[in-house]
Amino acid sequence: MNTEIAKTILNQIRILDKFALMAWGTSEFVALQNGVQFKIRTPLYKRGGRVKITLNSMDTYDIEVFKIVKSEIITLKKSNDIYCDQLVEVLDSLIEEDEKNNCFILKVL
Repeated sequence: MNTEIAKTILNQIRILDKFALMAWGTSEFVALQNGVQFKIRTPLYKRGGRVKITLNSMDTYDIEVFKIVKSEIITLKKSNDIYCDQLVEVLDSLIEEDEKNNCFILKVL
């Protein structure tokens, strides 16, 4: 399998923010045919959250946040047609949670 696309995606993230991957608690990196997948650990996704970033035919990226529950893949959030200079910003919006929103949600429940 060609790992160049996976390496390119991770390098683009590191160039935009050298601490982003560490801040998202990334681990278990897997090179895909046209992208990369990794596990995350953020306040919003404490257990089992994963991210898949794939290069699409428009030469932009598609991002999917998902969980695996009892051998079933459950898509939680998606964003398509992301340019490389938007990777960190979009990933952050998908996998990090605004503390104000979190407090509001807790009060409503």
